[in-house]
Order: sequence, then C-alpha cells, then structure tokens
Amino acid sequence: MERFLRCCVIVSCLLLLLTGAAKIFSAVAGESGILDTVDPVFGIAFTKLMLLAGVLEIMISIVCLKIVSLRKKLFVLAWFSVLLFLYRIDLWSLHFDAHCPCLGNLTDALGIPANVVDSVTIYLLAYLIITNCGGLILGQFHQLKKRTAT
Repeated sequence: MERFLRCCVIVSCLLLLLTGAAKIFSAVAGESGILDTVDPVFGIAFTKLMLLAGVLEIMISIVCLKIVSLRKKLFVLAWFSVLLFLYRIDLWSLHFDAHCPCLGNLTDALGIPANVVDSVTIYLLAYLIITNCGGLILGQFHQLKKRTAT
C-alpha cells in the first residue's frame, strides 16, 4: 500500500510540475484574450494569477518530492487539491461562463479545444483529490488498525 501511495505522490508532483510550467509559459508568452480579463474570485488579471499559481504548483511539487514522510506529502498535496477544488466551485458559483484558464493559452498553441482542456483538468483534479485525500484516510485507517492489533 505504501509503495502505491508513493507512486501516486510522484505522479501528483509531476502533474503539478507540468501544469505549473504551462501556467508560467502562458503568463509569460501568452496572448489569449482570457489572460487579459480579471479573475472573478481573486480580482486580479488572469496573467498574474497564472504566474502565481504556476510558481506555487512548482514549489509544492518540489517540496513534496523533498519531504521524507509519506503522510506529510499526502497532507500537502491533499490540502492543495482541496484548495483547487474550492476555487473551481467558486468559479462555478459565480457563474463564470468562460472555460477555466487552468493551463493558460498553451492549449491554444497546441490546438486543443477549451472544452477538452476543461474536462482533462477536472479529471486531473479528481485524481489529485482521490489519491491524496484517500491516501491520507487509508493511512490513518491503517495506523488505527495497527494500534488496535497490538
């Protein structure tokens, strides 16, 4: 079980590295119209938000790769995943009509339709939440089981 969770953490970190790099690329080299608009949740231009979010995602993935404790890695990734989920819920509750600019204009450069990107980012977020929150819960359950067995 621990080996599986460690693999999930590595995949999560790689996903954050990739999405963080895509956000930074979009913020620096982006020309998409949505990057000029203001984010309805934070009230800053999407360009600045992409840069901040990209740096944060890369920092979190690097920190998680350096942390030794599996439980701490899962906690950091679960915490960040829940924050991303709450952001998506906030966008939805504000009736944000445009597609989530989660990967900036990199997808435009690659010719990927916005609705496909939306679906993929939702699946990636689901993966992050299920594996990391689930890993934390399973780890706690496993520890309780060990304590009661002794």
